[in-house]
Parts: sequence; structure tokens; C-alpha cells
Amino acid sequence: TTDPNSKIYGNGEPSPLTTGGGTNFVAGDGVTASYSRVAGENASPPTYHITAILSATVPGALNNYNITNTGADFTIDKRALDITANNESKNYGDVFSFTGSEFTTGAGQLVTGDSVTSVTLTSAGAAATATVGGSPYTIVPSAAVGSGLGNYNISYHNASIGLTVNAIALDITANNQSKNYGDTFTFTGSEFTVVAGQLKNSDSVTSVTLSSAGAAATATVGGSPYTIVPSAAVGSGLGNYNISYHDASIGLTVNVIALDITANNQSKTYGATFTFTGSEFTTGAGQLLNGDSVTSVTLTSTGAAATATVGGSPYVIVASNATGTGLGNYIISYHDGSLTVEARGLDITANDQSKTYGATFSFTGAEFTTAAGQLVNGDTVTSVALISAGSTATATVAGSPYDITPSAATGTGLGNYTITYHVGHLTVDAKGLDITANDRTKTYGDMVIFAGTESGSAGLVNGDTVTSVTLTSAGAAATAGVGGSPYDITPSAAIGTGLGNYTIAYHVGHLTVNRKDATVAADNKTKTYGDDNPTLTATVTGTVNGDTLNYTLATTAVKFSGVGDYAITVALGSNPNYNASKTDGNLHINPKTASVAADNKSKTYGDPNPALTATVTGTVNGDTLNYTLATTAVQCSNVGPYPITVTLGSNANYTVTSTNGTLTIIKKHLTVTAANKSKAYDGNPFTAFTVTITGFTCGDTVAVVSNSATYTGNAVGATLPGTYTITPQQGTLSATNYDFTPFVNGTLTIGYGTCTGPTPGGVILPPINQDGSSVWKVGSTVPVKFTVCGADGQPIADPNAVFASGYGSITLINTVRGTVNNVNETTYNDIPDSAFRWSGGQWIFNMATGNLQKNNTYQYRIALKNGDFVYFTAGTK
Repeated sequence: TTDPNSKIYGNGEPSPLTTGGGTNFVAGDGVTASYSRVAGENASPPTYHITAILSATVPGALNNYNITNTGADFTIDKRALDITANNESKNYGDVFSFTGSEFTTGAGQLVTGDSVTSVTLTSAGAAATATVGGSPYTIVPSAAVGSGLGNYNISYHNASIGLTVNAIALDITANNQSKNYGDTFTFTGSEFTVVAGQLKNSDSVTSVTLSSAGAAATATVGGSPYTIVPSAAVGSGLGNYNISYHDASIGLTVNVIALDITANNQSKTYGATFTFTGSEFTTGAGQLLNGDSVTSVTLTSTGAAATATVGGSPYVIVASNATGTGLGNYIISYHDGSLTVEARGLDITANDQSKTYGATFSFTGAEFTTAAGQLVNGDTVTSVALISAGSTATATVAGSPYDITPSAATGTGLGNYTITYHVGHLTVDAKGLDITANDRTKTYGDMVIFAGTESGSAGLVNGDTVTSVTLTSAGAAATAGVGGSPYDITPSAAIGTGLGNYTIAYHVGHLTVNRKDATVAADNKTKTYGDDNPTLTATVTGTVNGDTLNYTLATTAVKFSGVGDYAITVALGSNPNYNASKTDGNLHINPKTASVAADNKSKTYGDPNPALTATVTGTVNGDTLNYTLATTAVQCSNVGPYPITVTLGSNANYTVTSTNGTLTIIKKHLTVTAANKSKAYDGNPFTAFTVTITGFTCGDTVAVVSNSATYTGNAVGATLPGTYTITPQQGTLSATNYDFTPFVNGTLTIGYGTCTGPTPGGVILPPINQDGSSVWKVGSTVPVKFTVCGADGQPIADPNAVFASGYGSITLINTVRGTVNNVNETTYNDIPDSAFRWSGGQWIFNMATGNLQKNNTYQYRIALKNGDFVYFTAGTK
């Protein structure tokens, strides 16, 4: 057998050409095969037959075999060939013509001198009308032409990018503009220019987005002119252009506006330097715009110096050099203010002095003090007049201290001060005198009585004497306790001569006693939260002789302390006669009674619920009870009462009771309007009255209303033509959540029907012409005829249904000189009527003309029951 084999077109022969196999050969014969094929290099079909040629190593061995070999086919497969359209480009508006050479074949794929000489190439972008927006356009290759191409499997590939349509140049330039500072400049989009001839194919620019920092009301003069930037052109065909936007050659110019700055009037105290902060000014009302501000102004004044005198006041304040934000947008006018220098306060105080009893004190004029820092600019007080009644040698200690009164200060620069004089004091000192009580002893319970002579003295002069001294001691009483021992024996109130001029020093003696024991126990107390604390008391034991122990009672509880127990603490004071001990007590605070009562509320069905409130009683200290209010009613709950429930929260200091309230929902009003009705006269009353009901809420409709209204008014039972009032009434109307008010009347109109016969209704009938052209001879009678019909189309013979009153009448409403023509109607000489009469399906009135003037035209009307009129015109001759 021979195996088939193949190769790709253009490749070399495989080696070996093929393979094969044999069966039933003797191995020792060494049978082998070589192969050849039919010549040819074109791709299959056709195939090329492979022939096997056998040989053996043993000569003649092949003659021993019946050899069968049908051979096999050798196939030459087509070679792959890729043909790719080349990328191309053109300018918008040009036509691109393919020559057939705009392609590339896969590198090395063409062999044996084969070639591609031309390829068909197509692209929607080749047309002159192809837009940039559609670019790039697909370039499709096909139908390659060349040599040897039948040996290839050709794969066509569109251009990797395609045919690119390039945009062309378009220049758009913003136009120059101007505005006043503070104005907003609004661009309409038309403030631009395009270069002539650049737009093609009827393309247009209809609008351009124009922006400028100068357009805002806040744009400043300093930034002017501002660039006007065009962008985002709108129009037709603009996607085909590379648009270059050009700012306006100058831009948007902003002009300055006026601003007045006035220095504020100021004042200062003499000696102070007035330092201007730069904020002491006022600007003209409404002149600053856009949040612009003047933050500082340079302000100068000769009065600002510390040395500026009161006499030179007021001084001019000059404003200049304003600084702030946006001030470059203004022309500034500065206006002066005034600076007033006020007198400075100066306090002169006489210095305090002293002397010994009996000496004379002489003032030099220098015994004064000025308040620190009040004198400025080197000003001085050199002398002050000083006087005092205590300066004489006879001034006693008893009159001391004596006022020292200053006045009449002299010095330099004192005209710039308001001087306040303050007195000093002259003290006459007493002479020292020592008086000492003699020591004593006693037993607890004894009483010591002092004679007043149990003392000694030293320091008396000028014949002054001490004749008696009051001596006291807590230990002198029989009740004096041992605990205070030893007790002072206190001398005082010496009696003698001239003693007012002495400073007496009393020196105690001592009286010894022993102490006694005692106890203080705080009493327990109670109160209600919010009440004032009760008076704290205690029980004292162990005292004698009416003694009261020195102690205080206190508690941390205050009026609004919370419920609970608080200690009543005993604090012992000084009890020198007793060994005192203490026992603390307790203050218990009970909760206070309070109540919360929900307020009753009401609302109309469909309205939102009112705010729920409650009345709280019994609270104190601005406390707010913890509670919530709720109701089961919602906006569209049915009419009726709903509970308002009070839910109490935690209220530690109160025993709270609650009372629920009621939310009552009342009915909403519905408006009942009688529907207007109409009918043609048939002699029967109208009964099909209806109403329209409005005013529903909560999504309700008329379906919630049951039963029906009733009706009164003159429409009820009316049968004759005319207009009647329909008055609706509630009748049996009912609704769960609504009542019925107001009731709005309607109107019933009973008119005439259309006549079914040949005679029309509601118009004048022959022989009088409807067009007003009839002319009658004076003295003849004019047959006035008409008819009206009922709902059945038949004439109405009942005068009550036809005429406004009785059997009707004819009313003259206008007379005009002359007639419409000179043609006489047929002359009638019937007997004139005094009222209409019914005859032959018509109402007839023979109208006399003897009382009319010749050659006049008369207009008449006949009043009908329904309020309408039949009009006719008759001329006379």
C-alpha cells in the first residue's frame, strides 16, 4: 500500500515523498519501495498520482510475488494569501478615487513569482459628502487580479483604520464688548465673527458660547479689559472643521463708579494719643457693590497727639488712602471729620497726717498726692491749699480724725484737667495707759462680786486719775462651768479724769473653774419634693443654768433635691463650759403629687390631626413631666370620638396621675348644587331633578352618600314656559363623615319645541314678511299671525302657555320715517281685534292702522310666556 501525502503550494517536495507498507513479503528478500509522482506544481485539483517502485536485495525475488499496488494521490493545498486594504485619508469635501493599488499582501505569502496587480477597493468615505463625524470609514478590498492567484486561499482584510476624513480649518473670533462695573453682561451667543469663505457646503455657525470673567457683576475695573473666550460653536456641519477660537482683540471693558468716604467724628481725653485704626469712617449708602468693602482708611489729625490741648479743639480729621477689596472699581471722594479733645480728670487727695495730743500741725502745701498717671505731658501741681480743724494744739482725741480739705491747686497745664479734690484725715493720737485686773480663784457654783478696785494702773499724766474699773468674768457667775477655766477677769470702762485722751490697754486677770458634760441629737425630719426644707431642730441634754450649746444643723438637701434620704449633720461650735457630744439625724423627701390631663381636641373629617397637648399640674422648679400623648385617630378616620391616651414615663420626684382626653372628629360640609334643567313645554311638570355634590376628601366620592335630595322652589310643579328656581334640600341625603351645606339653587327652563308642520314657530307668519318689507295702506287691517309649538311639535292653543299675560298684546317699540319699498300688500278690511285669537292652528290679531302715519315704518313685538318675543316690522302708505 502507498500512503497519500500533500504539501502547500510553493513549498518543496516532502522527503520522503510518502511512505507505504507491504504484507506477506519474506523478510530475507529485503523488499523495499521508492516513490514518484506525476509532475505538476499547481494547487489541487487536480491531484497528482504517486507510484511505488519496489526493489529487493535478493536478485529476482520480486518474481516470486503477485504484487498488488494501486498507488495513492499527492495533493497540493492552496497557499494562504492575506490582502489588506491600506489606510488612507482625505480632506473634508474632496473625492477619494481608489486606483486599485492601495493594498498590501502578507509578507512572503506570494511565491514562484505570483503577483497581485490590482484589488477592487470601496469606502463610503470616498464621496465628497463624507463627513468627519463618520470618519474613519471602512475600506473594503475584494476581487484581486494578478498571476497564479488560483493557487491561494485569499483572505481580504479591511484597512486597520480606514479612510480618514480630515477636518478643515475654521476661525471664530469673539467681538469686543464693554459694560459698567456692577452690571452683569449677558452674552446672546451672536457676539462673534467667522473668517469669510471658510465655511463650506452651506455649513453655518448659529451660536457660540462666550465667556468672560468680566461678565459677572463682580468683575473689577482693575482686571479690565477681560478676555472674552469663545467656545462650543453650534451650527450645521461643524463637526467637519478644526475650529480655532480666538479671544476678542481687546476684550470686555469695565468702568469705575463713584464712592464717598467720610471720616467719622471722634473724641478723646487730653493726654491720650488717639490712634486711628483705619475703621473710623463711613461710606456712601449703597455705593459699594458686589460685597466690595473698605477695610481701612488712613486718618490723620493734629488733635491725635497726646499733647493736643483742649483749647485747640476741635481738630480736623483728614481721610485718605482707603484700602479694602474691589476699590480699584471706584473714583473715591474723601470728606473730613472732627476730633474733639476733652478735659482729663485729675484727682488731688490730701495726704493723711497724725500728731500727738497737745501738738500743733503746720501744713506746707506739699501734703497732697495726685492720682498715679493722671498728669501727662510734663504738667505739674506745685502747691495745694490745705486746712484742718485738727491742726491746733487743743484738738482732742475725741474729735479725731479731722478732715484735711485741699483746694486751689497751682502748677502748669492745669487748664487741660477737670480737678476733683479729695479730703485727707488728721489723727490726734491718744497717750498709752495700762490697767491690769488682779488674778482671782473660785469654786464652780460660787459667785464673785467685783468692787472695781481690784486693779492697778500706770502712765497717767497731767493730774489725770483712774478712780474705778469695771471688772467682769464669765467665771464669776455661779453657773460658770469648769470647762472654761481659767476664765479671764476682764477690766474695762475705767472712770476718772482726762481719760478720753488715753489709749487704755486693759490686761486680764484669771478665774479658774472646771467643765460639765452635755449632748446634742439632731431631730429626724420629712418633707415633700419641692417644698421648702423644714426648720432643722435638735434635742440638747446636760446643760444647766439655762445654758445654750453652740452648734449648727445642716443638710445637703435643698428645696428641689430629689426624693430620698439626706443626713442632718450636727456641727459643734465652741462650748468652753461643756464637754459636748453629737448625734446626726435624717431628712426624708417624699415624692410630690402631680397630674397630666390630656386636653380635649376636635377636628373636621379629612383635616390633619391637631397637635396633642395636655394640662400638667403640681410640678415645681420648672420640671417637665415625662409622658407621651397618642390617639388612634388619623387624618381620614371616621367621624366620632377617639381617645387621647396619656402614657406616663419615669418621674422620680412625683407621684403622677393621668387623665385621658378625647379627640372628636366632626362632619365635613358638602356643597349640594341643583343641576340646571330644561324641557320643551308639554303641559306636564318636570320631575327629573338632580344635584351635584362636591367637597369630598380622603379620596371619597359621591359613592359615600346614600339616599337622595328633595326639591322646592317654583320649579316644582311648574308646567308653563318660563324660567324657574330649583331649590335643593337635604331630603334623605346622608353620609357617615359628611353633612350637607350649603345648598345652591339651579334653574329650570321650560321653552317651546320645534314645530313639525310646515309652519315655523316663534316667528311672524304671512301675510307679514319676516324680512320687514311689508307695507300696508293706512286704514286697512294687518293680520298679525304666529304660532309656537310644544314638545310634540304641534301648535299650542292654550293662551296661558303662549302669552306673557292674558291673550297677549302687540307692543310698538320703534317708529322710523319712510318705508322699505313702495309695494302695497294685499289690503285687508277685517274687523280689528283687541286681543289674539286662536284659529286654524295659529294665533291671529287683526291690527288696525287708522291711527298710524303714512310713509312710516313701525317695529312691534309680541311678549311670549317663556320671556322671548316675536318681532315684526310693518310700513304704511
